[in-house]
Amino acid sequence: MPLIETEFLGDGWAYEVFTPDTAPSEFGPAASFVELWNSKRAGTALPAWKDFQIEEFGPWYGWLALEELLPAEGYESLFRLWGNRLVDSFDIELTNTRFSDAVCKVYSPDEVRFWLWLSRTHFIARATGTMDWLEHFHRLHGRSYIDITLPLADDGTTVDRYLTVTVVIAPGAAGDERHSVFGAKPQPGT
Repeated sequence: MPLIETEFLGDGWAYEVFTPDTAPSEFGPAASFVELWNSKRAGTALPAWKDFQIEEFGPWYGWLALEELLPAEGYESLFRLWGNRLVDSFDIELTNTRFSDAVCKVYSPDEVRFWLWLSRTHFIARATGTMDWLEHFHRLHGRSYIDITLPLADDGTTVDRYLTVTVVIAPGAAGDERHSVFGAKPQPGT
């Protein structure tokens, strides 16, 4: 099975990692996003950001985040893009913000360790959870989120960027949160 590992962090989010050859259907409502990424791969090589045309992202565009990895002792990146739907949802603009400056605003301190580990692999990450852990996101409580993070590499090998899409699942999705939410339809306008 292409699922490599599942980790549950103290903030209530589940982080799962998958091999790059995982079937896009595994990513539920983000399957077409993963299919687009796969279409840009050459064999086992990772696609580069320059391989994409912004128009290809269609309905995902406002929900995209693009991180450029920066040289650092630990994990550090710069958000080159933080989609307008993310800004609207989280009331925070992270474009041109360092990851370290976003910790405790959108990302929990526990996530730093996960991202450092992930940056040394070619794995796809799926994170699921809620924003209930942050007091200032009280209006978002009860909504579940799925983040699919795909590695990018200008040379096809060395991960230098991450492209993430966020899917919002409306409150009330039935069943086990870790599995059944992936089959739920994202609610337009949420």
